[in-house]
Amino acid sequence: MDNASPRRPARRDDGADAPAHGATVAHVVDGLRCDILAHRLRPGERLIESALTKRFSVSRGPVREALRRLAAEGLIEHAPHRGAIVRRLSPRDIGELFQIRVEMEALAARLAALSPDKAARARFVEEIAMIFADASRTSCRRACA
Repeated sequence: MDNASPRRPARRDDGADAPAHGATVAHVVDGLRCDILAHRLRPGERLIESALTKRFSVSRGPVREALRRLAAEGLIEHAPHRGAIVRRLSPRDIGELFQIRVEMEALAARLAALSPDKAARARFVEEIAMIFADASRTSCRRACA
């Protein structure tokens, strides 16, 4: 067999193509992140390593590393005697996140308003248009579908 010939990607249980060589952990992280953000994995739901190894057709090492990365991002947590679970946000957590978002949006608006670049201001107005739209927020579902 020729080493230069393209390798046919393996198939996952859900029918999607396997990741390129060297991108296994990132592939698992992205898949789980999308599932969490799209609410396919609910807060408090357990993430069982053996099920994830089957789903992504990978060994336990990449799954464990992916879970560590997601824990560092704050999307999952490790509970004693339960393993990894999708993180639940407390009302306080949600309030703090909204405070951060308000401050970041205010800063972005100030910087855009002060920009001498009319094209940059126009792009900013275009980017924030969805805030004022009545349509439901489905950006994660589109990105992760």
